[in-house]
Amino acid sequence: AINYEAGFRLKAPIYLEAIAFYSDYQNLKGTCTFSSGCDEANLDTEFNGGEGEIYGLESIASHEFSAGAFRFPIRLGYTFTVARFKTTFANSNPAWGPTSGPNNIIRVNDPMPYVPQNQISFGTGVSYRKFAMDLNMLWKDQIADQSVAEGRRLIPSYGVIDTAFSYQYSSKGRAFLRVNNILDNTYLVGLRPFGLRPGSPRTVVAGFNQTF
Repeated sequence: AINYEAGFRLKAPIYLEAIAFYSDYQNLKGTCTFSSGCDEANLDTEFNGGEGEIYGLESIASHEFSAGAFRFPIRLGYTFTVARFKTTFANSNPAWGPTSGPNNIIRVNDPMPYVPQNQISFGTGVSYRKFAMDLNMLWKDQIADQSVAEGRRLIPSYGVIDTAFSYQYSSKGRAFLRVNNILDNTYLVGLRPFGLRPGSPRTVVAGFNQTF
């Protein structure tokens, strides 16, 4: 593969970063794993996917506002990605779809599975002396569960909001409370190889970080 990247970075008055990327695969490789649905006899087998391409744009904008001892960071990120095959061939990799019968053909411009075209992240928060609170949102576009058109299903887009609280009780210690998926959204993250797989429900984690 040949990979190309070009971008720019601006640090003031706000931080801006944008990177365009293009990966040109002459012979895309796939590896058979248990998590992708391969049986034990085929584990670690490699498959050729012919030519493929992945291209897109990554961008970030961030800034921190202040008012006295208060700090208000804001961060916005956006990623656009297209990942597709550029060769027509009979599929033999279970991770890309059916491997037998008349409908196991991957064609030019069929998508690589589990790659969202659009992703948006947003983060904000507030800090005051030893206290801090962060709020983060992640949204992912719909994704295809397989490359083969026959039987392909789309996993719907979804969004998740996480939050975290912390207290710096010493120069080397910090207590924290983190709540992931605070709205307890129910969403899908996978359909292969063993059927519907949901995302993580609301999860609460508390602890300490201490340096000795």
